[in-house]
Parts: sequence; C-alpha cells; structure tokens
Amino acid sequence: MDQDGIKEVVATVGTAAETTLDKTANDLLASANLNEIMNASLVIYDPKTNIFKAEVSKGRLSNWRMEDNQLQHIH
Repeated sequence: MDQDGIKEVVATVGTAAETTLDKTANDLLASANLNEIMNASLVIYDPKTNIFKAEVSKGRLSNWRMEDNQLQHIH
C-alpha cells in the first residue's frame, strides 16, 4: 500500500464501514482503527487506487493515501 515492501492488511466491516489497518513492524503486529484516528464516521478503502475515503463531516468524503507510514490528505 505505501510501497515500503511490508505487506499490509486492510479490513472493513459493518454498514458504517469501520476500517482497520494491520501491519508488521519489528516482528510485531500493529493494528490501527482508521475511523478513530481520523475521527470519521466511516472509512472505506479502494485497493485499485490505494485511496481511503473518510466521512469526517456529514455527507462529505475526503480522500487520503498512505505515504511514509502516514495518512496524507489528497487535495
């Protein structure tokens, strides 16, 4: 996803699209709830474009991409 050579797993569950990102780091598994991190009611991931869409305000989606292990807002 972020082209660092480490495989990530993105999982989305529920009708409100709760998304977690799992990745190995230093032989440990790290897991992050993107809805909590982004303070978003829903987060969906498009594997074709590597873009996360997050609803941070009612009815408005913003686009995000992982770069250097950080979520970057796409304008």
